[in-house]
Amino acid sequence: MTANLDSPRSVAISPAGLLTLADSDNQRVRQLDALPAPGPDIHTIAGLGTTSSSETLSLSGPSVVAYGSGSVTATLTTSTLATGSVIFLDTSGGTQTTLGTASLNSDSASFSIATLAAGGYSIVATYAGDASHSAAQSSALAMTVTPLAVTIAPNPVSILYGQAIPSLSGALTGVLAQDAGKVSAVFTSTAAALSPAGLYPISAMLTGSAAGNYTVAVTAATTGANLSIAQAPTQISLSASTSSPGLGLPVTLSVQSTSTTSGVPTGSITLADGSTTLCVVALSAGAATFTTSSLTLGAHNLSASYSGDANFLPSSSATAELAVGAASDFTLTATGAASQSIPKGSSATYSFSVAMLGAAMSSPIALAVQGVPTGATSSINPSYIPPGGAVTSFTLTIQTPLAALDQRSRPFVPPSANSGMKASLAVLLLPMIALARRRKAIVVFMAAASCILLATLATGCGNRINPDNESANSTTYTLTVTGTATGPTGNALQHSAIVTLQVLQ
Repeated sequence: MTANLDSPRSVAISPAGLLTLADSDNQRVRQLDALPAPGPDIHTIAGLGTTSSSETLSLSGPSVVAYGSGSVTATLTTSTLATGSVIFLDTSGGTQTTLGTASLNSDSASFSIATLAAGGYSIVATYAGDASHSAAQSSALAMTVTPLAVTIAPNPVSILYGQAIPSLSGALTGVLAQDAGKVSAVFTSTAAALSPAGLYPISAMLTGSAAGNYTVAVTAATTGANLSIAQAPTQISLSASTSSPGLGLPVTLSVQSTSTTSGVPTGSITLADGSTTLCVVALSAGAATFTTSSLTLGAHNLSASYSGDANFLPSSSATAELAVGAASDFTLTATGAASQSIPKGSSATYSFSVAMLGAAMSSPIALAVQGVPTGATSSINPSYIPPGGAVTSFTLTIQTPLAALDQRSRPFVPPSANSGMKASLAVLLLPMIALARRRKAIVVFMAAASCILLATLATGCGNRINPDNESANSTTYTLTVTGTATGPTGNALQHSAIVTLQVLQ
């Protein structure tokens, strides 16, 4: 059909894809139908224009209304009851949107705006008329729908430092039934993993497709909830490098402080020996070490105390018991005959033992002997005592040189004795010569010569065999056997044993 447009405005596309526009001065809403030739046609979908009739349509309602409430009423001024329905339109923003329709009842029609989203509106009511009443349109009613206030109460939460941040929750009240499942509360705080101990307010925000229709009312319950992070407990362990050091030896104490949750404690450690403070050391990566060589002889009860920090509570270790023994040393003693006599050219062997004192040494014990006779050789077996205590004895052998040939090894006859012996023999033999011609004289002669010879030999032997001659011709030597080692602290350890050797000439 043909139509005259007067000041068309606000062209839009309907949900059906049809061109729709406002014929403002004719007070109509027109739509262009997509008809085949000879179409398309323009027809009126709202408003019938003004007439000279005295019938008017007025629209009343609140200018400001909270979301989820309120209504508008269109009233037709006429002398007789009209029939039909009234269309309510939103013309804000330069577009026209049909909000809904309501039937006339006693020349008025009411329309609920409880479902209108929060925002601003320009509402117009139009009446299409009936057989006895002309069409009419109201003036625009400006209206603002404000968000509905709801209440959110976060649930307070308490955790320990180093624990994971839990899911935060709370109660949301005041949401309309029509928006069930379309709006919810999300709770957050500024606390994160390993945030320092302290209080962190919990805030809430609305989310969901209907969240824009609500606002959060600020109450004590909303602002008073916090995420509380408290100091975490700690555990501390103490260990010593040895439980039985020797006196003066270094002992290293190691301390480890750990959290029962996560994170690394900082601060300092106090090490004590009973009630006596040994030192205060700072933690590094939760650990600390201290080395001392000043522990006295005897039992010690060592302990460690952690001072705590902003995120961790103090703690104390179990007692570590330690016994300081005697200083490392050894003894060296002769275990066999400490004094021996041997002929020249033979050997003598002495036995010795070594005993460890205090803590074991890591140094071998070097062995040496002094005072060996000139020309003699010495041999120590083994030549040293290895560390560890497996070898505890050794021997020393002295080999003297062979005896040289000496005049004293043959009978010694003084020259005067030889002359006398010859003279005596001649005197004895002279008488016998005269009798030699007689057979009996020969026998007597031989007997007398033998006696003189035996007597002479006996006199020579008596000069060589002397009871005191052996002791007078011997030498006594003092042998000093020494063991030398290096103590655990670098000090020199040296002990000796003395034996004697008598060499007979």
